[in-house]
Amino acid sequence: MNRPLMGDSSYPVYYALKAGLSHGTGNFDQIIAALKCNNMGIKIIETNNNLQNLISCGFVTEYIGKNPHNGKENDTLYRITE
Repeated sequence: MNRPLMGDSSYPVYYALKAGLSHGTGNFDQIIAALKCNNMGIKIIETNNNLQNLISCGFVTEYIGKNPHNGKENDTLYRITE
């Protein structure tokens, strides 16, 4: 599977989705919480930029759906692209 390299600035956001959140899926706030839990002090704007970079590179998919963590419908979610 293709994924960003460890030294890439987007890697912590990818890792938060891959290892920090079950289902490899979460909304923006859940990604921020996973980063904080892993002591990856990344600013919100950097996280957003890194997330957009991961989407444009095809590593992450953005979609609208039911959040598997809290059951919220029509949530903007991000998922690792398999």
